[in-house]
Amino acid sequence: ELGRLALVAEEYDSAREHLDRLLDTRKSDALALSARYLRCRVDVAAGAVKKAVPCLTQLRADFPRSSRDQEALALLVSIQQQSGACPTAMALLDEYVALYPAGPLARDAEVRRRQCRDPARLRQP
Repeated sequence: ELGRLALVAEEYDSAREHLDRLLDTRKSDALALSARYLRCRVDVAAGAVKKAVPCLTQLRADFPRSSRDQEALALLVSIQQQSGACPTAMALLDEYVALYPAGPLARDAEVRRRQCRDPARLRQP
């Protein structure tokens, strides 16, 4: 809870510290899943893309089809698209649409594809 509160307060170093301490003792249960997802969100919120991408990717590998997979995959699509890595973003988007055809990102899939074809149209996730 302290990690979440620190994230909301935009105290990213404190959030990382609280979550890392929890994750030192919890590796594979539901609490660990939530804490790891939140830890990845801290990196996203802090603009630490080079940390966020491997964090989200590893979360998905360690907890496939978990309750956080859809959100983690959507974040990866947005991060990759915003960083100009459109081929990677589109591959992830295709995976998202295949796994979660009713998800919110699936409804925007064609818009995102157009944005990648015309990078001047990219907008914030």
